[in-house]
Amino acid sequence: MASSSLDGHASLAFDAVRLYVNAVKQLREEAPGMPLTSAAVWHAISGVHGDKALDGESGMIDFGGDVDRQVPLDKLISVQHVDGLGQPSQVGFCGRVGAREQALWCPALEVGRG
Repeated sequence: MASSSLDGHASLAFDAVRLYVNAVKQLREEAPGMPLTSAAVWHAISGVHGDKALDGESGMIDFGGDVDRQVPLDKLISVQHVDGLGQPSQVGFCGRVGAREQALWCPALEVGRG
């Protein structure tokens, strides 16, 4: 691939590592005697929501406080147009990224529901 930096894998990997490191750090600070297991980290990751949501490189990461949720709420999806020279430009996006507003043609955000 000529320019793999445009595919989003680097930002997703960066956010995944940051999410994991933050979960482990939280466990060590809040429950230092608890064994560091995959279940404990999974539970800590489910706590990433609301005010503790991660404003990542690939958009907001918010699991809604649901331990069984494996996909973040309102994950960023970018719609790109590639011109004749192979240069991409963003047409719009759906989901949350910082305080920016998503495109009007997107479905309603899930955050704040229920």
